Amino acid sequence: QGAEGHNARKAARQARHEAARAVATRDFLVHILESADPTTTQGRDPPASELLRRGATQIETELVHRPLLRADLLLVIGRTQLARGLVGDAAASLDQALSLFADGAVSDDRALAATLTERAMVSYEQGELATAVARLERADALLADVEHGADYRPQRERTRGHLADLLVVALNRTGEGAAIARDLVERL
Repeated sequence: QGAEGHNARKAARQARHEAARAVATRDFLVHILESADPTTTQGRDPPASELLRRGATQIETELVHRPLLRADLLLVIGRTQLARGLVGDAAASLDQALSLFADGAVSDDRALAATLTERAMVSYEQGELATAVARLERADALLADVEHGADYRPQRERTRGHLADLLVVALNRTGEGAAIARDLVERL
């Protein structure tokens, strides 16, 4: 019971930590959206791109002492900017997040892998194909270490799917891309 009890307490602590991160992320995003209140913006309804840029700026000043939350929020903002076609803004937001990992302010391999995956897709959109593949390969390696050979979780499936696509379509490395695709299909 000693080891099992310790593992259960550790898992419960991790679950509470993840829940707190999710709530803090939600609250900050709500704050960003509420800042679009026309009564505080001279009757103007700012576009989402402006709200996202403003949010990325606020994160740097308001969450100085919460680097993991900053990284989480910059990932969400960068992902949203990319989905809206704001490639330059997405690059800036995701690069800010990556700098938190590079500086040692944040140490979370799953979060780093997610950020690298999104930044890879920005690199792809910018025509930096080899850089995109290198980022996806790094993200996949991080996730492989975290998962210890277990069945792929959705995050790794998504990363490997992007990697297979880019290897085949962008770099014409058909054999490597097909091998990853086969591996994904076999794990379904």
